[in-house]
Amino acid sequence: MSTDPAAPAVELWQSSTSSARVVESDDPGGFYCEHCFYVAQRAAADVDSVVVDRGAPLVGFLHVAKDDASASADVVGDQAARHADTIAVIAAVLQEWLPLVENQARLDNHEPMSVLLSGYGEWGAVKNNPTGDLVRHAENLDAIADAVVGGVFIRPLVLAVDDTAIDGGAASIQAAIIRHRPHVVISLGMHSTGADHFAEHHASDRGLVETTGGFRRDPERPARRRLPSNRALAHALLRARRPLV
Repeated sequence: MSTDPAAPAVELWQSSTSSARVVESDDPGGFYCEHCFYVAQRAAADVDSVVVDRGAPLVGFLHVAKDDASASADVVGDQAARHADTIAVIAAVLQEWLPLVENQARLDNHEPMSVLLSGYGEWGAVKNNPTGDLVRHAENLDAIADAVVGGVFIRPLVLAVDDTAIDGGAASIQAAIIRHRPHVVISLGMHSTGADHFAEHHASDRGLVETTGGFRRDPERPARRRLPSNRALAHALLRARRPLV
């Protein structure tokens, strides 16, 4: 999906091997990206598999910049080139989260860290959403896993940019969390403001109506509940940048 979060503030991480840079954002947009972040944290609270960092569940939302391929329905042949920056960011986060999972989930030598990685599909003029494209292709998931030193198993999920992403039904983020019981969740959405990646930490129920088992979108509804700020993603990236400072 595509939205325009407010101007980010704090630089969290800069890759030493690619152009990837992540900054913290104070506004996830009030559309299905924020909705996903909100309902994923709510769903994670209902399962006991998701690990926490300083009390915050390891449930993160990363906004990825729109690229030149987004407006075309054509398949992007060079997946590595299109997604190198996002792969680098995700791998950096997972590398920092792995010790937390190992300590809290008590993984044995044969059990990898379980990751639910979601992206969005087509929406309006966005014919080839980079987030959905990343999670659809096995080579991208393999590249992330190969970059993480330690066991990691990634379950991909492509969400529609409509209420089925959040309604609690079979295609929703909540259903995937309940079904797979991942240790960590990273959701991706697309923005069209500059080239940086945005790490979100706010999530509220603005524009949401709670229904039986899930939510539906109502853009006229103001926020009634704001979840505690979740900087688990930001904290991981700050730890990951230590060798660069």
